[in-house]
Amino acid sequence: MSEQPTTGKSTGFDYDPWERDLDGEALKQAMQFYYDERAGEYVDWFLRTGLYDRPETNQAFLAGLRKLEERVTAFGQGRVLEVACGIGWWTSLLALAGREVIALDYGPRMLRECRKRLDVNETDAALVRGNAYALPLADNSVDSCFFGFFFSHVPHEDVAPFLRDVGRVVCPGGSVCIVDSSLPHLDQVETEVQTRPLRDGSLHPALKVYYGVQGLTQVLAPFADQLEVEKVEGLFVSATYRTPV
Repeated sequence: MSEQPTTGKSTGFDYDPWERDLDGEALKQAMQFYYDERAGEYVDWFLRTGLYDRPETNQAFLAGLRKLEERVTAFGQGRVLEVACGIGWWTSLLALAGREVIALDYGPRMLRECRKRLDVNETDAALVRGNAYALPLADNSVDSCFFGFFFSHVPHEDVAPFLRDVGRVVCPGGSVCIVDSSLPHLDQVETEVQTRPLRDGSLHPALKVYYGVQGLTQVLAPFADQLEVEKVEGLFVSATYRTPV
């Protein structure tokens, strides 16, 4: 997986690099804690409010988000596993589109926020607390799998095991959809550990792996049939593929 030096970013994700060295496991644990602490304010990110208000990029961000929402609404069939469902932004779209959704997240607060959003939208999903790196599902037990803005937090050494596990739980020939952050001029991969703030002023480390079209294509290709990858509004990347038969 090739990488390029990080550059200045105009996407609203331009946090200072984290200064302390953290191994992969410690970083994953730190991110699990951070995201659960962030559960009550995560909606600000989708709405571009509060800490995430970036006047110079809000319009492009929101336009891109609407396009991603259209893709997610049209995605999948039958039973859909959503990995790292967070506050349920995507969960609700999948459920409203008639999918039978299994929404997995590690954070109890995130799952509570997800349930609230499902209730507001008068829809439902099976919520499961579990580890995305050891999916608690049987082989070939779902028809599709979706993960939104999670893949960019997967450490490089965990990418292949994670994708193999996704391929294990999804039926052969099933569909997988990924939506995530990208950078306007990025085609390969850029990686950094960012310092993320919360409203209370606390700072937390978060691994961020930005994928361009070529970079994501190279990473997914060994696990995918009928792979399609594209940029969306420069700020996002979207991929769909079929699991090998």
